[in-house]
Amino acid sequence: MKKILIKFIQFLFNKKLKKICKLKDLEKGKTCYIIGDGFSLRSYDLKFFKKYDSISLSYLPFHKEFDYINCKYCLLIQPYFFYGPTYSTDPTNPSKKKFWYNKIGKYFKEKIINQYKDKIFITHLSNYFSLKNNKNNYFILNKFNDEGFDEFLKAKNLNPWEGSLKAGILFAIYLGYKKIYLVGCDYADNPITVGHWYEKSIEKQLSEDEHLKHFFDSLNDITDIKIITSRTNQNDKRFVSYEKYSGLPLKNNERNQLIGEQTISILKCWAGYYL
Repeated sequence: MKKILIKFIQFLFNKKLKKICKLKDLEKGKTCYIIGDGFSLRSYDLKFFKKYDSISLSYLPFHKEFDYINCKYCLLIQPYFFYGPTYSTDPTNPSKKKFWYNKIGKYFKEKIINQYKDKIFITHLSNYFSLKNNKNNYFILNKFNDEGFDEFLKAKNLNPWEGSLKAGILFAIYLGYKKIYLVGCDYADNPITVGHWYEKSIEKQLSEDEHLKHFFDSLNDITDIKIITSRTNQNDKRFVSYEKYSGLPLKNNERNQLIGEQTISILKCWAGYYL
């Protein structure tokens, strides 16, 4: 039944979903940064990453230095994110769901999407009715709606919109980027660091994700992925030291140096953030 419903929705919104095909190979052969929300951004000078195009993930546009980078594409792919009342997994108890009032989507729309007319925003089709009047929005569902690229992903057993990091990488490949630097994508680091640059000074470390490693390995023949890290003891050739790459020392930024108090107050509506 679920598959039938998805096919019906794809048929109904086919024109909207195929809009993303206009972006295919638009950046062919170029290099880009994919900049995430990792805690490591507190140690970096974001202004340094302006040499290449950027694809931002989630809340990076709230960063005070966002305007210094050459961000062309913004991904915020959470379903039903741009509506107020929301029913979703309780971050304090993942086995349950809860109702909460999401102020973040409206705030993101007003402060980011409505203000940055020169950027392309990629978001989930479920947000269509809140964002349909914004011409710089491109909607996705469960694939790229590009037969050739979808077959390529299927052959590699890759889900195109499975989490922001993987989605950002596959989207960059679809755009044609041949080299990708991951910045602030701490879930790709080893060990994995959990935490966001806009949260209080807390980090959790996890062991390396073998599934993510397999994901990277499966793309070796397609693109060159490098991971900017604050660590210096990485043996994997994918990792590049921030200090070595930038020629700059690591910083020790406080949260209020990077994000406004009004934005922090909005983010506090979500119980999963340590704010």
